[in-house]
Amino acid sequence: MTLRNRVSTLLLILALASLVGLSPAAAQEETDSLTDPGARLALDAIHRDLIELRFEEALAGVEALLGSNQLSANERAEALVLRAQGHVAFGDLKAADEDYRQILGLRPGFVPDPSMTPRKVLARFAKIQDSMIGRVTLRLFPGDATVTVDGRPVTPGPEGELPLLAGEHLLRASAEGFDPGTQIVHVAAGRGAVLDLRLRPNARSVLILTEPEDVDVRLDGTWVGKTERKWSESLGVGREPASLLLKNLSLGEHTFELSKDCYRSERRTDFLDVDLMNVAPKRYDAIQLVPVRSTLGTRGGPDGARVFLDGKEVGRLPLEPLELCPGSHALDVRRGERRIWAGIRDFQEGQLTVVTVEARPNVMLVGAEEWPAELERYRSRVNEMASWERSLRGDPAENRTWAQAGLPGEVDLVVARRKGGHDGAPGEWIVYSPILKLVAPLDLSRADLGRPRWTLPVWGFETADSEVGGPVRVVAISLGGPASSVGLAAGDRITAVGGASVTSTRQLRRILALSSWKAPLVVEWNVADGGSRKEELLAFPSVWLDLGPVSEAPVRAAWALAESLGEGEWAEAAQANLALLYSEYGLHDAAARNWRKVGWEERAGIGRGTAQYYLGRELERMGLEAEAIQAYLAAARSSATAVNDYGPRIAPAARDRLADLGVNRD
Repeated sequence: MTLRNRVSTLLLILALASLVGLSPAAAQEETDSLTDPGARLALDAIHRDLIELRFEEALAGVEALLGSNQLSANERAEALVLRAQGHVAFGDLKAADEDYRQILGLRPGFVPDPSMTPRKVLARFAKIQDSMIGRVTLRLFPGDATVTVDGRPVTPGPEGELPLLAGEHLLRASAEGFDPGTQIVHVAAGRGAVLDLRLRPNARSVLILTEPEDVDVRLDGTWVGKTERKWSESLGVGREPASLLLKNLSLGEHTFELSKDCYRSERRTDFLDVDLMNVAPKRYDAIQLVPVRSTLGTRGGPDGARVFLDGKEVGRLPLEPLELCPGSHALDVRRGERRIWAGIRDFQEGQLTVVTVEARPNVMLVGAEEWPAELERYRSRVNEMASWERSLRGDPAENRTWAQAGLPGEVDLVVARRKGGHDGAPGEWIVYSPILKLVAPLDLSRADLGRPRWTLPVWGFETADSEVGGPVRVVAISLGGPASSVGLAAGDRITAVGGASVTSTRQLRRILALSSWKAPLVVEWNVADGGSRKEELLAFPSVWLDLGPVSEAPVRAAWALAESLGEGEWAEAAQANLALLYSEYGLHDAAARNWRKVGWEERAGIGRGTAQYYLGRELERMGLEAEAIQAYLAAARSSATAVNDYGPRIAPAARDRLADLGVNRD
């Protein structure tokens, strides 16, 4: 071959190589990746030298690279392919034959690209191949098993063809869900053989079918996925059941649990075994989940308040019975932007759950991740807001710290932990009232976040202990009161209340104070002129105006504001007590606004005259004497009382205030 022909042949080879690659390998053989970045760079450099006809540099580079003992088998094979192509281009076929022998030793499936190799060279290669390589046709089960030969991964061809060097080889196959299999195979050069290798299954797949779709599946208590719908147009079929394939489950007993919101859960237990002749997934009949519902009903709450279920608005109060899925649901009742009531309720299948909406304060925890154990029982009695995530700037025991905090407007009460000192002292707990702008220490051993009492039961009689008349003698009866309605009269002596004997007026008052006006109380007494009687006595409720202890002011204010906005049965009583608290802490404008909202009727006891008197006091303190006088005049004409229905009358106090303001009612 002339030098010109050699160069032309080389240029043709290199042009094709630049398009299809320089290292052809049979599809059935997996090769090692290039492990050394330096080797890759060297191979690329040799490639460029050949393309640019720098033959001496290219061959020198190949020889230097092949002389390295750090090359992987794949890197060495690529270098040999480059050298073989160079030898073929220069007509040195004996050298090319030796290259091919080394390549086949590394890659038994190697075949030169016919489009890049002369026919004469291909014929010489075929003889070398027949002298070194035999072919095994591998009939493998399962077909996707992983195969290694002498520890090196290989991939059989489409018909299971596997070219191997002549000699003895260890063939190993493995697949998930099967025991691995090994076999020694003897390969003769230029010969073919058939090898059957069937792996033994040790697991089984399961196909779960459901109606509807998106059903949660748990296997032996662990969530493993959801069933999905796969649509089919075959045979005009509209759709197939939703399915989930659970691959290669261990043999033995398994429990499958199927669940979906608004459907009754299903539970199936089955024993899995395998058929050595059929390892297809076990397919159960489609499981039909039964739709189920619960019903939500509401009682109470302000008309028009918006009701949210799991964050979605579902109606307004009064709410018609609402169907929903069984389970746990978050409820939220709002009036405008203010939360009135919030909580989580469990709804049972087929049952009506009635939620009583009663206004509650919105309480926020600050400075701690967990509520103190002493207050844990109160969390379900208030509307617990998300904990404050910002950092407070300043001492939480100071009002100015909270004034700058930017709390959400609907927060009624803050329970905060004050960090301990550097000496290791434990942190302190405090409460802050955004309503009163008041900080107070919180004694966890005595703390009570429960609803205060705005009412007292009035029984309509008074007793006294006397050496002459004896203990618990009735000394006064209120006309038209509960006691007079059952015939109790002055001079009678109370002997028992609620089945408990009473021996002193103090003991009687303690029992009555703890009793409710909502349920009758059995009272027994001796009549003054002889004999005894026993009757059920039902108290009258009376508004109770009381500031309570200073330490309780933040909690009382939170409840009073919440209930006054909730429009419950005693909303006005809560409003009046809130006005008292505003006044006590110098917020006279807010106190006056609240007294104006109290709409009590004119009556003996707590009534319109009571509200007018207290309103007059706030107006006077604000310097609005003309308006205060009008309020006092209304109070002076009333038969109203203070504290409760049987407290002191308002009129004398109103007249005294008028006199001090220079108004002569005579």
